[in-house]
Amino acid sequence: MIVTATRSVTPLFDGAWVKAGTFIAAIGSSKPDALELDDALLARASTLVVESLEQARSEAGDLLMAAPGVVNWDNIVELGALLANHRSVHRARGDLTIFKSLGFGLTDVALAGLIMRRMSP
Repeated sequence: MIVTATRSVTPLFDGAWVKAGTFIAAIGSSKPDALELDDALLARASTLVVESLEQARSEAGDLLMAAPGVVNWDNIVELGALLANHRSVHRARGDLTIFKSLGFGLTDVALAGLIMRRMSP
């Protein structure tokens, strides 16, 4: 597993170095001009998950700045659809999975509500 949590504007490492089967959670950069992942890694990913496609299309610099043909927006899976079993992902041994998080605000609100309910007497 690799977790990136930076505000980098250049890729953090060469995606060719990442071992097969790795899960990558890119949770840092959330601006259209910032990126943590390179095209080599994006091209190798069998599954790419985001919280919101709409948000990713405007904020995910990793995806927006990728070379033409590296990112297929039609194959990106929204986290909610995956969790609700509306979309399935078939993984083979050795597949790379990337979760590109942009900090979907509604998730924070829902979590805060859950915590408040559990803490109430």
